[in-house]
Amino acid sequence: MDDDYKIFKDLYDEYYPELFLYLHAITEDKEEIEDVIQDAFLKLLQMNADLDRLGNVKGYLFFCARNAMFNRLRDKENHRNILKRVFDTYVPESPGMTPEEVEKLVEAAKDAIEGLPPGCKNIFLSSRIQKKTYKEIAEQNGLSVKTVEAQMGIALKKIRAAIKILFDSF
Repeated sequence: MDDDYKIFKDLYDEYYPELFLYLHAITEDKEEIEDVIQDAFLKLLQMNADLDRLGNVKGYLFFCARNAMFNRLRDKENHRNILKRVFDTYVPESPGMTPEEVEKLVEAAKDAIEGLPPGCKNIFLSSRIQKKTYKEIAEQNGLSVKTVEAQMGIALKKIRAAIKILFDSF
């Protein structure tokens, strides 16, 4: 176990700085970079005995890190787009709103989405981000289309309510 730890630590010490710089060229978000690097090394650690068969450890780490970073950035962009669509669809227009008020409403929508029960949230995000039909979502999750419709109704009702509460306070 001590030998494995030393090998892993040596790899981490050797490749971390270069990985950090590589990912920094993609995004300047240091916390995101740290998370991605940790995930890449965790995947490497989970391979354990397969390191000898891996061959190009550096290439593997950079491949994992790059793909993970692009996936995270894509997911963040999708999340922003869905919040914007929810906001544009369910918030009454008010030309007198300040940018701070708009930001608070977007945060309220985001919090409402994050606060949905896991199944309901999954259905909502599948529909709005992944653009799946209710039928596709039902088949993927082993549900009826009516259940998907009901869960979407619950999600939209909760999001509208969260936004309305904050909107009414302006």
